[in-house]
Amino acid sequence: MKATNQISVNPEINVGATRYLLEVKIEKKISGEKRKRYVHTKYEKKNILTRIKKAAYNNYLKFINKNIEDSQDEEIKRRRIKLRKVSNSVIEVSSKKDNLNLIEMEMHNILSNPLTNNYKTIDKLYNKNAINFILKRKDKKLISILNKSFGDIIRVYADDLIDKDFNGFKTMKDNLKDGSKLALEDKKYINLYTQYAKNFGKTYMNFQKRDPRRKKIN
Repeated sequence: MKATNQISVNPEINVGATRYLLEVKIEKKISGEKRKRYVHTKYEKKNILTRIKKAAYNNYLKFINKNIEDSQDEEIKRRRIKLRKVSNSVIEVSSKKDNLNLIEMEMHNILSNPLTNNYKTIDKLYNKNAINFILKRKDKKLISILNKSFGDIIRVYADDLIDKDFNGFKTMKDNLKDGSKLALEDKKYINLYTQYAKNFGKTYMNFQKRDPRRKKIN
């Protein structure tokens, strides 16, 4: 009789393999649905909060430099000090804890961080040295402006805090009227932006980072 090569088939192995393939397909499908479900949009709370921080920070930088330029202290004017932007990582922190710490920080500490890498020919510690000089002088208004917390600056920006030292500060209302990108947003976005700006601290206190759970297959 002619011998034939046969491979024995174990039904349990086939069932297991089939089950494995089925689980992989289901898992891929679930993963795909998650990616689609959690697409980031401009309406996401975290994105709007970051934009508010940047707007308040940029308006503050312009404001403090205008006040430095108009200082009554001749030594400050003689040095022609102009504070620059610091590294983006200082403002663009993402965790709830880091943001709550950020809004408690005084502006002179925030601006004393190393400058952004965009400034190739300026000492990274330029701001820190300039601010230390200003704080040793007697311009009370400049010192007051530098000693404000970032949370206070956001409140001034949102027209939620009135401070005589901030007359001329460009607020959210000004940005909505001056033809800026914010003014071109749709009504839904502007309403959310305004709401988050006026309740910035409380919004972060209640902020919960999305932590999607993966479905398990039994």
